Amino acid sequence: LLFSAPTGVAALPEWLNRGPAPETPIPSEGPSGRLQEVAPPGAVQQLKRQLAGRNPQLTLISPVDDSVIKSDVVELVLAVQDWPVSRDPDLGIGPHVVVQVDDRPLIRLDQLTDGEVRLPLVDLTPGSHRFSAWAAYPWGEAVTAPGGSVQGRLHLWQRLDKTQPSADAPWVVPIPPTNQLSQQPLMLDWLIWNAPLQNLRDGDGRWRIRLSIDGDSFLTDQQEAIWLKGTGSKATTVQVELLNGQGEPLQPVFNNRLVRLKDGSRDRPVWLKARLNEDELERLSGTPRQELIDPKPPMDVSPEPEQEIDVEKTE
Repeated sequence: LLFSAPTGVAALPEWLNRGPAPETPIPSEGPSGRLQEVAPPGAVQQLKRQLAGRNPQLTLISPVDDSVIKSDVVELVLAVQDWPVSRDPDLGIGPHVVVQVDDRPLIRLDQLTDGEVRLPLVDLTPGSHRFSAWAAYPWGEAVTAPGGSVQGRLHLWQRLDKTQPSADAPWVVPIPPTNQLSQQPLMLDWLIWNAPLQNLRDGDGRWRIRLSIDGDSFLTDQQEAIWLKGTGSKATTVQVELLNGQGEPLQPVFNNRLVRLKDGSRDRPVWLKARLNEDELERLSGTPRQELIDPKPPMDVSPEPEQEIDVEKTE
């Protein structure tokens, strides 16, 4: 679970307290009916193994978190370590960094400059804004390792109260596949900010995610991507809601989100394949192919010295 520590000094909301949950949480329930949870595609599993040794670290360089910016020009700068941000010209986006500002569409960054990603934040309205960023796999799933994500706030010209979640409030980010298409199997992922770890002991569940795919709903209490069959390849509507442990909406103005995926019946990305060959695996994971080196150095063959030949002069 990706979560960030509350930054305020005031008492935490009741649901964030580490004491016993006030009521027994409702049980989670997996997909049913036409929806079926399945294992990730073989190519996805290969890529995860290829990138398993990586420990992406994102650091906010600018703007300073919670700062008031008195300029029309705002640039988000993040330092990125141990994550091979890349895009292959034929296979598409590889490991990358995702940025979201407020509830705007996700922005995927696939170019590093001196170990940093840079993004001009355009069309920001005056007032308060929140932003988040995280390392992501080629198919869009967020990396949940510690340090692989950051969040922050900025205030353009001046603070504007009650337009964003408070500093310690939970909020959810739906994460669709990178191509924004409805395909089989379909990946659904999300991040929950400012949410506590749960299920560490019986009865301590503080939140639930309700996923609705074209009206078919189910509950989960885990923070990990789900792959589903039964959604079809036609355009699909996905609703993501953050609930408390009793199934009641948590700040629904920020935590009830809708994603529309277009018809994906024509163009299938390479990461949906059952298996990648070695070349595809290296290119899509951002791992450069190692040049083959002959362990034996070439022998130094020097030309033999020319023999002197006595030539008798003849008259």
